[in-house]
Amino acid sequence: MGTFASRTTKTIPIPFDPPHEVLIQKLAGRHLQRAQQAFFNELVAGIRERGGAAVQKDLQQLFKGDEAATKEKVAEQQKDPLNGFDAYVICQKGIKAWTFVDEAGQSIPVTPETIEDLDEEAVRFFATEIMRLTKPGLFQSEEEAKATQKETHAAPSVS
Repeated sequence: MGTFASRTTKTIPIPFDPPHEVLIQKLAGRHLQRAQQAFFNELVAGIRERGGAAVQKDLQQLFKGDEAATKEKVAEQQKDPLNGFDAYVICQKGIKAWTFVDEAGQSIPVTPETIEDLDEEAVRFFATEIMRLTKPGLFQSEEEAKATQKETHAAPSVS
């Protein structure tokens, strides 16, 4: 992995639509921030649309009863590498090319409009693979993460 996100790319097969492939790129820090901000904006807008503070109070009441179940659901959400990110923004910034063609055999360009037209399975798959390239640590088990941390913090050998 290099310092420059645009230089870290990967072509992957699309398992649910063979023989197509997609070229993805590691996200730059600015792109990750945009994906987080878009997620947050959508979350806040949804709460406002549903009644603002009253909805928040209702949600708090809903989760007060079973703390163990709430903790379990929170832990499950935290394991999702797309949690806290807008998948469409991730795709818009991380998909560089694909092999899709239209009825006339012309290449379908990668644009915000074509990404918006993707089905949910495709968006989730592409966004997950882009995050795997961008933040591989999110996909490591607890043991793998500890081993990686030990490797990174190990003292350099003296020759």
